[in-house]
Amino acid sequence: MRKLFALLFALLFMTGGSAAVVAAQGTPAATPSAGSGAAGTVDPQVGEQAIYYSKNDKKIATVSVTKVERPWKDFGKYEEPDPGTEYVGITIKVANVSSGNVKVQAYDFSLQDAHGHLLGRAYAQGKENADVIPLQDDLVIKDGESETFLLVFKVDQDTELAHLFWQPDGGILVTVADLAGE
Repeated sequence: MRKLFALLFALLFMTGGSAAVVAAQGTPAATPSAGSGAAGTVDPQVGEQAIYYSKNDKKIATVSVTKVERPWKDFGKYEEPDPGTEYVGITIKVANVSSGNVKVQAYDFSLQDAHGHLLGRAYAQGKENADVIPLQDDLVIKDGESETFLLVFKVDQDTELAHLFWQPDGGILVTVADLAGE
């Protein structure tokens, strides 16, 4: 009797698995919804906007990478990167499109390399006379306003970049930019 149930279960599993494969092959690619955190694309490119949505699908802010500088060389006198590594400077613009304040913190951003590693920001402060200095303190952006700031990451010199992510709130992850080729 057990063998009969095992055989029926295996037959049911194989039939269901085949149907799932056929169904998946005929299904078009998913399109991001309003609540997915995307602004019409899954991987915005440098210069394109991504949208940060609240958990109830209201637009909070737009965010975009405006410039990627590799290697970033505006570091201070005592901030030389370790041998075999370099700094990547990423200029970001966040515009508040909500009716409240948006808090931006440097450690809410992560750089993903081509190996899948997530890197937090480096603590390079930069030269005092630099055009844009790295974000050190939290920013509070009022409704209708925007801020442009720099984040610096330390990466291995030969490692390709993949994505920049922003996690402005627990449970929300915004893909800010696809950085492949940068």
